[in-house]
Amino acid sequence: MASVRPILVIVSGCIMILTFILYVVSNALPEWGVSESQSEKATIGLWRACISINGPTQCGYIISDCKLYRGQAIQRCHKMMAARVFVTIACILSALSAVCIFTYIIIKTDANQIIFMISKVLPILSFIAGAIGLAVGIAFITPSDSIKLSSATFVDIVAVAINVIGAILTVLIR
Repeated sequence: MASVRPILVIVSGCIMILTFILYVVSNALPEWGVSESQSEKATIGLWRACISINGPTQCGYIISDCKLYRGQAIQRCHKMMAARVFVTIACILSALSAVCIFTYIIIKTDANQIIFMISKVLPILSFIAGAIGLAVGIAFITPSDSIKLSSATFVDIVAVAINVIGAILTVLIR
């Protein structure tokens, strides 16, 4: 049973690296939602939106100052900001988790038990932040039936699912 522990630690560390990459990709892609008609296609992400009318695509950054919006757009802006925050926190926590897991393997010090405990907690926190970011991001993207979920949303769903696996594996390490 002692020989399973290093493998479990390495696998959970690799899973958290994969989780980090997926969270970064979902955060960066301007395709959380898509709306299409015959001649135009619009995509929206957490940071950028793009529109394509009969061919060429123009992209721009989404305004982050919610004070500029009125009515229901203010609520959508707040959802966008919350989704940005939680997905970004999930990115940071998943990266820190992988670093702690691999630090625990490589460095043998008196502080190893602290690093071990931190490496068990961070994947759980990363999962919570990722799940909240995903839920709020979907609420931001889908205020109407005309907008459908797109690739970045599905990447984030996969990231949250893999994050659960990483969190379970790190909890199983003894």
